[in-house]
Amino acid sequence: MEMPMQSLLQPFVAAVLGIAGLALSLLLLPIVLALVLAIGLIAAGGMAYARWRLRRELAGMEREAGPAPAGAARQTGQRARGRVIEADYEVVRER
Repeated sequence: MEMPMQSLLQPFVAAVLGIAGLALSLLLLPIVLALVLAIGLIAAGGMAYARWRLRRELAGMEREAGPAPAGAARQTGQRARGRVIEADYEVVRER
């Protein structure tokens, strides 16, 4: 029984197409990873810039307000500082 030529070539064509697909995916992988990294860096930079502007605005508000009144307790610690910044941020947003 004789097999047609097409059925003999089919595994080789599939192998060539598979290797070509693998090569293409390996070629595109660094490009996709670079794009994801670039987007992440841009987002991180934007958040850092927003945080810097907020701190600068809060420092300006503290300078405008002047010294704290006598007897006013200054909160210390990261958690307390976070609450103060959030409260001041509401004031900045209302401006």
